[in-house]
Amino acid sequence: MEFIKEFSAFLHQKEIIKFGDFTLASGKKSSYYVDLRLVPSYPHQFRIMIKNLQN
Repeated sequence: MEFIKEFSAFLHQKEIIKFGDFTLASGKKSSYYVDLRLVPSYPHQFRIMIKNLQN
């Protein structure tokens, strides 16, 4: 659970998660967008994310 809080804060601080009105590639509407293409730019957090997703 701690990972989720820390990773959420990281996404917000680095503006990887954005809030607003977005139209996704599928055409669906969303009130938020997570640009995961940016995460590998932060290798330490990227490794932590991969480790936690594997568990």
